[in-house]
Amino acid sequence: MHEIIVRLKGGLGNQIFQFARGYSLAIENHAELYLDLSYFHRDARHGGFMLRDWSLPASVHETSLGGIPSWLIRIDEKLNYFGSRWLDVGLISENGRRSSKRNRVIVDGYWQHVRFFENHERAIRAFLQPTVELSDDASALKERIDLGSSAVALHIRRGDYLSDPSARQVHGVLGVEYYERAVRYIHSHVEDPYFFVFSDDIEWAESNLRLADRMEFVRLTDSSPVVDMYLMSRCQHNVIANSTYSWWAGWLNASSQKTVVAPKNWFNDPVSNRNTSIVPPEWVRL
Repeated sequence: MHEIIVRLKGGLGNQIFQFARGYSLAIENHAELYLDLSYFHRDARHGGFMLRDWSLPASVHETSLGGIPSWLIRIDEKLNYFGSRWLDVGLISENGRRSSKRNRVIVDGYWQHVRFFENHERAIRAFLQPTVELSDDASALKERIDLGSSAVALHIRRGDYLSDPSARQVHGVLGVEYYERAVRYIHSHVEDPYFFVFSDDIEWAESNLRLADRMEFVRLTDSSPVVDMYLMSRCQHNVIANSTYSWWAGWLNASSQKTVVAPKNWFNDPVSNRNTSIVPPEWVRL
């Protein structure tokens, strides 16, 4: 295995999971890592390629590397059972398919679990430190977060979870009740917490989420998803949404004393909720 080709898809949180999996495979197999961005030419709902603000050890390609769809590789693997393969491309996917005895291996999936990269945690944390200069108001907010020991990042995701029928069906929007439970839990476990609320719909949050006296709704004049994630990760504690975006903010929080609260129901579908293991066992599920 000489080349690991990760087919990126989804938004920022999903892309980080995919990069982390690909990086781990590349290191473990002494292979070169490539990021295939061809998916975003047909689906850029989440902003397309979102990892540009980090200096990642990977080559980025706009066009499809290998030029071979995953379904065709699967057919080729089945033919290999009869000793008749014609492709020099392998496939590693989440459903157990693993054909890695090829020079080029395509990694296709979402890989939403720490087990796919936990052996390389230190390196991945280092890669995900921001390389862009923070704006004045973002720098000022970071300083305020760093000063105390009770800053709590609370993330509310609405956006595509409301506007995109597919996302609404799969995930759904968390109700105020979840955040009420989370705030009560934080108050019972953190002394004098101060909540910083981050959201893609901050107006809704401010109108509907007056849950604590010490609660601030973050509005930055010049920000980005990467900067917001970084600021959330600087807080000592996190209340996350059913979103891989705020999942990474909680995971990147380096405090050994952190409390991370996550929703018990990550998906709308009860079967999917039973089968998911995205939330680490040490986090609190409410």
